[in-house]
Amino acid sequence: MRYYLGMVECKVHHDERMENIWIRQKLGDELYKDINQDWCKVILLRSNPVGLPADIYKRIDVYAEINNPLRATWFSVKYPIARQVEQV
Repeated sequence: MRYYLGMVECKVHHDERMENIWIRQKLGDELYKDINQDWCKVILLRSNPVGLPADIYKRIDVYAEINNPLRATWFSVKYPIARQVEQV
């Protein structure tokens, strides 16, 4: 199952380490630690921001993919902000 966790807008020149800092700040420490376990795969989709200049900023949509049905149920109960989405 795939869950949408939120989005972050940051500068284009930020590398993966800086992106992770922004994502951790947005999601919170507990959720960030849970999605970085071996049973969960983090998916980051980068695109142009809606209201900011695309040559300076980028938008990152954060998804978590969990294949184990028991873990997915636990995750959806523990984090009600996570919205289940269709996998494409």
